[in-house]
Amino acid sequence: MMTFSTDFQAPFSYTCHIWLNLGIGLALLVLFAVIRKLAGYLRTLRDTPRYRRISDARRQVYLDRLGEMDQSLGASGQTQRETYAQLSLLLREFALEASGTDTLTWTRGEIAAYLGRRLPDFARLMNEYTEPEFAEFSSGDAREAIARTKEAIRRWP
Repeated sequence: MMTFSTDFQAPFSYTCHIWLNLGIGLALLVLFAVIRKLAGYLRTLRDTPRYRRISDARRQVYLDRLGEMDQSLGASGQTQRETYAQLSLLLREFALEASGTDTLTWTRGEIAAYLGRRLPDFARLMNEYTEPEFAEFSSGDAREAIARTKEAIRRWP
């Protein structure tokens, strides 16, 4: 056997490597959890509808269109069904301008689910207008519906 004039350093103990690996694993686990939580938060922000303030001039354009609908209801022989279809279209256009969400092809269920919490008047009116808009005969009152729509547009911030 060979003899040495100096003593060699003892090898690292295995416990040092175990603690190092456990620490790195725990740090990666925490980082993964934080990234998942952040991704969920960002997804929620992306899916949350944004609402805009409508200027008084733009609001007046919608109110004027509603006034024209009210006048044409009795004068030109326009049916209540046609009036409800126009009201539905006007409300959907207003929702597009107010929230940036194009609801033209959405069902009333989709509107209620997506915009119902933040635009309850909009969702309620769309629900009320569906039956008279598509029914052959309806007991709906178009003039009252126009008045409710005007009030909802006036209350919008």
